[in-house]
Amino acid sequence: MYKYTDSLDSGIGLHDCRAKKLTLGDGSMTFVFDEGIYVLPENPDNPTGEVCYTDRAEITFCNTLFKAPEDGCTVYLFSDTDDEARSVREEISAQKLADMLDEGMELEFLYTYKRYRSYIFRCWLWFDKEPYHRECELIIAAEETFCRWNELHTEETHLSDRFIYWAKKNGWKITENNKKASLPGHITERYSLPEEWLRFTKKLSVCTAPDEAVWFLTPSDYIPAAHGDNGFSWDSFEKMSLGSAGGEEDIKRIKAFWTVHIPIVMSVRGEYSYYAIDTVTGKVVSGSEPEFEECAEAAECFDEFLCKIITGEIVL
Repeated sequence: MYKYTDSLDSGIGLHDCRAKKLTLGDGSMTFVFDEGIYVLPENPDNPTGEVCYTDRAEITFCNTLFKAPEDGCTVYLFSDTDDEARSVREEISAQKLADMLDEGMELEFLYTYKRYRSYIFRCWLWFDKEPYHRECELIIAAEETFCRWNELHTEETHLSDRFIYWAKKNGWKITENNKKASLPGHITERYSLPEEWLRFTKKLSVCTAPDEAVWFLTPSDYIPAAHGDNGFSWDSFEKMSLGSAGGEEDIKRIKAFWTVHIPIVMSVRGEYSYYAIDTVTGKVVSGSEPEFEECAEAAECFDEFLCKIITGEIVL
C-alpha cells in the first residue's frame, strides 16, 4: 500500500527518472521507479514549496476501453543509420518492452507531451552493451493515471538516499542509524562542517566497500582512540605524516593542513589514500601516500562528490 496517490497531471515530473519494471494487466500498465519520481511544488501532497523526490514509486495508466495494454500502447524503438539525418523505426509490443526491463534494461523518461486522454513519452532505453541505449517513444492512451509513493525528500536528503541505494546495489555494506548520531565534540569544535555532509554521515553507522578496503567515516569513527576492523583511526594518515616529519616546520605544515581538512573516506586498497573536505572552501580533495598533504580537488562540494560516485566519474 502507498501513502499518496495522485494523477500524472497534478504536478508530477518524470524527466531523467528510470523505470525498471513494467507490469501489464487488464486495461492497465504500471511502471515501477525504484529511485522515485519528481513531485512539483504545485502538487497538493507536496507541502515544501520545492521540487521534491519520492522513494520507490509506481505509475499506472488505465484505459477500460481496451481489452489488453497493447490496444492502448504503441512502442517505437529507433536505430541510427549511416545517414545522420535518418534512423530506422521499429515497433514493438508493450509485452516486449516489459520483457526487456525484466532482463535488466532501464527506461529513462526524458520528455512528456499530453494530449486528450493520451500521453507521448520520449525516452532512452538503456542496456549494458554497445551502443548502450536506443531512443524510444511511447504513446499511451489513458482515461486515468495513478502515481503512488510513500515519502517525499528534498534534493539534499534525496541525494543521500540515492547514494545509499547505489551503494547497496553495488555490494557495499551499509548500516543505517535508526536515530541520527552526533559527532564528537572535538570534531565539531575543530572543524566548520558543511550541512550536506553532516546530514549524510549522521544517517550511517557503517558504509564499507565490498572488499572492506574503502570506507566512509561515520560518527563513531571519529571517537578518540576508535579504530575500525582494519586498525585505522580517522586521523591515522595525519599521524603517519607527523611520524615521518623532518622537523618543526614540517610538523607545522602538516598540522596546518589537517586543521582545515577532515577525512571522510579512507582507502587501503593499494596505496593508502583518502578523500577529505576542505572546511574553508567546502571542496572535496583527494590525497595519497607518501605525501598525504599533496592533494587534488575531486569535487566542488560534498553533494557533487556523491553525484560523481553514483555516475561513475569517481570510482571507489
